[in-house]
Amino acid sequence: MKQKSALKLAFNLFTTHVIGVILSVILSFGLIVIFDSILYKFAIGCFVLLIYVVLISGPAWRIGNEDKNKVKFNRQQKDIYRGFKLGLLASVPMFLLAILLLLAKAELFPNFYVLYKVLNAYAFAFIGIIDHTFENVQTAYLTVVSWGQVIAACAFTIIPTIVWGVNYLLGYHDIIVMDKLIYKKKDNSKNS
Repeated sequence: MKQKSALKLAFNLFTTHVIGVILSVILSFGLIVIFDSILYKFAIGCFVLLIYVVLISGPAWRIGNEDKNKVKFNRQQKDIYRGFKLGLLASVPMFLLAILLLLAKAELFPNFYVLYKVLNAYAFAFIGIIDHTFENVQTAYLTVVSWGQVIAACAFTIIPTIVWGVNYLLGYHDIIVMDKLIYKKKDNSKNS
């Protein structure tokens, strides 16, 4: 069996991220405009983030599960951090966007803060709460947003990498979270 390159696997992870962002854009902009409450926007943010995480988790879990079998039959060296490495590789475009946002805040690059928030739609509600977008439309301009708010917006970039790394480990150890949540472990001892 031919082994897939790390670059191809990372590209597959990045592709799921792009699909997740498209779905997040639809959900975020479709649901956030309904009510004005920050609590509602936070709940929508949690819902969108959960959908995004579930969507991008599958490929990393599958890669981890396949790697476990390859290690078992001595076709690959054991590397439990491979999921985090692949996640970092897949996240390079997102990290570059975060660096460009920091450069834009320092006025060394054109302002693209609104575009940045759309490209990180899985965290749009949280970024909006942090930078007060929902109360003040002026926060579309980086000159109005503080450095702390910009750094907080950039911090959401690490979420996909963590999700991919953790799900790789879950796949490697053959742990299916949904099975753990749905099925209860039966007690084999009988009460007499």
